[in-house]
Amino acid sequence: MIGVTEESSLFKLVGLPKSELHRYETKRINDAVRKYVTSTAYVSTRFVEYQGKFFVFVEIGSAEDTLALSSITHERARLYPGRIYVRTQDGRTAELTDPLELRRLIDRLVESRLNRLGIKR
Repeated sequence: MIGVTEESSLFKLVGLPKSELHRYETKRINDAVRKYVTSTAYVSTRFVEYQGKFFVFVEIGSAEDTLALSSITHERARLYPGRIYVRTQDGRTAELTDPLELRRLIDRLVESRLNRLGIKR
């Protein structure tokens, strides 16, 4: 959600100026993401006016049975092609280095693909 700040573990609804909303249009966001990600990951945005303030909700579609990998190096974000990154429980992006977590990821991807194909195990 864009238009929210966090202060002392509390979220404050600050909103965005209406003139800035065009920067968060779905096509614009997807075009920006495609420069960095080798996947069919889809991002959608939704604009909401609440109490006279404007907010943007960003939804990132599930990769389901595939991986979204970095397509170019981004030093500032510490992203590199060919590496697998996951979201941690505390909301951070981290490189996947734990073999057990990798196994769980592979199991989930295979299960998702089998379900999509209608194959029961």
